[in-house]
Amino acid sequence: MFLLLLAAGCAAEPLPASDTPSAEPEVSDARSDVGDFSPPPTESIAYYTFEESVARATNIVEARCVERTFDGRNSRLRFEILSQLKGNVGAELTVVFPHHTYEVVAGEDRLRYSFSEGSCPYRPGMEYMLLLIEYDELYEPSVYYMTVSHVLIAKAFFEDGGDAAYIYGSQPAWQFSSGTADDFAGFADVAAYIRRLISENPSPGRVQKPDYIRSDDPAEILDGSPHFVRVRAEAFVSDYGYYAELWRCTVTETYKGGLAAEETEVLFLPGTVEAGGEYYILLKERLMESLPYRLSSKHSLYEADDPAAEVFLRMTEQSE
Repeated sequence: MFLLLLAAGCAAEPLPASDTPSAEPEVSDARSDVGDFSPPPTESIAYYTFEESVARATNIVEARCVERTFDGRNSRLRFEILSQLKGNVGAELTVVFPHHTYEVVAGEDRLRYSFSEGSCPYRPGMEYMLLLIEYDELYEPSVYYMTVSHVLIAKAFFEDGGDAAYIYGSQPAWQFSSGTADDFAGFADVAAYIRRLISENPSPGRVQKPDYIRSDDPAEILDGSPHFVRVRAEAFVSDYGYYAELWRCTVTETYKGGLAAEETEVLFLPGTVEAGGEYYILLKERLMESLPYRLSSKHSLYEADDPAAEVFLRMTEQSE
């Protein structure tokens, strides 16, 4: 079986610090110019083998792409499920395919990103074997999925008379940990191999953390939130990304963390706050000063007269 790379502009799935990638050549990046923001050498990027990707996947399905939209940063792909090999989903699911190109801004030590719909390899009407990881994020309208290491297996690759499976974003020497790929004569062989791997290693896949993001336990949410404050929503600033609103707020009371009583910007879900309203909110740390604060969980926003907020207030008083 011949493995071919798709040379599109998207990196492999980020490697969590707790995971160990498959063995690969050790390459050192000896650049001394710390201000150089150019990308690392390709050899230093960690990839998973096909077998590791199957183990990391929370869901593996055979599916038909029925719709593809582009939001200016990501392609959002709607798939009709034909069969499920791992996990359990409904009749349809949404896959988010992130892609971008970048250039170094000379003299400014930063990257400028641009986004292109053309780099997405999935096409409506075609059928695929999808190795997926489930994500349940705060600023998304629903649960969505992303591919593991961007493994791309389309039924048409076999039906067109070719014997190529396309492994997107991975290096062929490390993709399969054995010579099994040489035995693939068709799409059904790939499915059979995946079923065998699942039976040998029934891993639930990569578990999304931190768990407090989906928690309804006040103690767990407060413990995972660096900041707990009361704010007044002053004014809507703009839509932010795919499913969020940016608001200018004034911090009026601080119960946890070190936010000063001043104006700051906070991201909320659409329609959840109004100008002049007072709210108790639990926040994550900002990644950098130029970015707005984000809610820490799905249960981190309460109107000022909501009795549920009293639980958080009592816990902060008891911890003093």
